[in-house]
Amino acid sequence: MHKCAGLLFLIAAGCSQASSPTDTPTPAISDAAEATRSIAKGIPELAAGEIYYQRTGCFGACPDFSFVIRPDGRGVYTGARFVKHEGEYPFTVSPDEYEWFKASLKAYRAEGERDYGEDNCPVGPVPTDGSSVRVSWGAGDTLLLYDGCAVEDLPKDRAITQSWRRLDPVVALVGNVSLEEPPSVGK
Repeated sequence: MHKCAGLLFLIAAGCSQASSPTDTPTPAISDAAEATRSIAKGIPELAAGEIYYQRTGCFGACPDFSFVIRPDGRGVYTGARFVKHEGEYPFTVSPDEYEWFKASLKAYRAEGERDYGEDNCPVGPVPTDGSSVRVSWGAGDTLLLYDGCAVEDLPKDRAITQSWRRLDPVVALVGNVSLEEPPSVGK
C-alpha cells in the first residue's frame, strides 16, 4: 500500500510541474483572427480554378459532406454523416457542368473571408439547429453562410445551398436525402 501511495505522489508531482522559463508562450490570438482561422479550418489547399464546397450537418439528419471540383470536371467527394456514401470518392462532371456550378456560386463569391455563420449573422439571433454552406474559391476567398442568416449583399434565393443538386454524381453519392429549403430570410 505504501509503495502505491508513493507512486501516486510521483505521478501527481510530475503532472503539476510548472512550465519552465524556456517554454515558448502561446501568442494571444485576436477574436477576428480566431474567426478567420475557424472559417478556413479543414479546407484543402486549392489550385487555380478549383472550388471547395461543403454542406454541414444540423441538429437533425441533414447530410454532412464536402467536395472539391476542378475546371476539367474531376472532383473528390467526402461524405461525413447522413449520406449514402461516407468517405472519399472520386467523381467526374462535364466541363460545362463545372462552368454552370461555378457560375451558380459567382454572386456569393467572397472577397477574402466572410463569416455569416450562426454566431456572426448580422441580423441578430438566428435558430441554431440548421446547417451551413462553406465555399472556398482559393486565394483566401471563403464564405461561410448559415442557412437561417439573412445578409443584405447576398442573393436571397439561397441557390448556393442547393447548387450541388445539379451535379448528378454528387447527388448519387449523397443519396436520397430530404433537405428542406432553408428558412425564408431577408423578407
